Amino acid sequence: MWARRSSLASDEDGKESVHVGRVRLLGKQPIRDEKTMLTKEQLEFFEQEGYVGPFDSQLSDDTIDSVANYLHEYLDKRADHPLYGRFSVREMHLLNEDVLALASQPQLVGALQQILGDDLALWRSKIFYKKPGDAAIEWHQEWGAFNGEEIGNDIPGLKPSADNQNEFWNLTIWFALQDIDESMGPMQFIRKSYKKRYPIEMVPMVDSAFWQDPFLGLESKEQLVEKCRNATLVLDINTSDYLDDIDIDASSVETLQQHILNKCAKLEAAYTCDFDYTDDELVTLPMKKGQYVIFPERTMHRSTANVSESGRMAINFRVTPSSTLIYPGRVEGDYVDGSNIDISHHKSILLSGENREPRNEYMDASDVKTHRF
Repeated sequence: MWARRSSLASDEDGKESVHVGRVRLLGKQPIRDEKTMLTKEQLEFFEQEGYVGPFDSQLSDDTIDSVANYLHEYLDKRADHPLYGRFSVREMHLLNEDVLALASQPQLVGALQQILGDDLALWRSKIFYKKPGDAAIEWHQEWGAFNGEEIGNDIPGLKPSADNQNEFWNLTIWFALQDIDESMGPMQFIRKSYKKRYPIEMVPMVDSAFWQDPFLGLESKEQLVEKCRNATLVLDINTSDYLDDIDIDASSVETLQQHILNKCAKLEAAYTCDFDYTDDELVTLPMKKGQYVIFPERTMHRSTANVSESGRMAINFRVTPSSTLIYPGRVEGDYVDGSNIDISHHKSILLSGENREPRNEYMDASDVKTHRF
């Protein structure tokens, strides 16, 4: 089970606090407020069901819109991420104060502390945008390693401390950055599923849980070739040389697409084996703009296809106790993670409390400034 930790500390203890964006952020003291803590019923619901929420944001609509617009701008430009030297949908909270403000709202941090303890590190964020027509991200669990099995890798991103008292050591916070109805690809959960590990199998990447049509929205052969060569066609897969062994000029768009798919099919990735569930076990979660849901990624979850005519913008954040070793391979000099990203410049944010793992690398929250692409 998970170890509930609910001791309160006063804000009057004189310890340092930091402000970022529009909300108070960090400090050595816990920042829980008894008025905004999860109730006993909410904690029991989380323990039983494997998720809790949605909750309303404490931030203004203008701030939520600012975040959504910033992420849209980045995706439209397909710019290189300044930390990673290539396009990536990760760690936008290190590039924008308002994005960081989403994850550091006192009400949210207080809830995370109640479940994971006072000392928390924000170590990852990821954009989840669905274009109209984008397929489902199918059922999956993340059992705790964050090793990149969704693209066929096995490079752990987290190593819990020996004294971890929980069955899990990561909580994910999934934010809707616009109203998301059932037609737009909302989150779905299987109730109580975080207590059981479901079997997976490795399949061709084009049949895997995270596979999305890479050609959706492309309008020309030139656009296809450009995205393939600059490795922005398939997320986290280096396709830059996929067209080196084919005559591009003599090939149709359809031939080039099939050639790329054949290359991707040679890669293996994880797929959750089929399992049975009842209507009562299935939870579909439409959300309003700014709302968020908290869950351990051991909870079986997916997002359905976007069958609407509108894009759907969301972002998630991942938080772990600061005693967790983040990117353990980095200690041994391995600087490529399970998403094939060079993490030499990756930093975490100490969200609350103190750092309990001296080998972790942090960025001070006050150093997060909005990066323009």
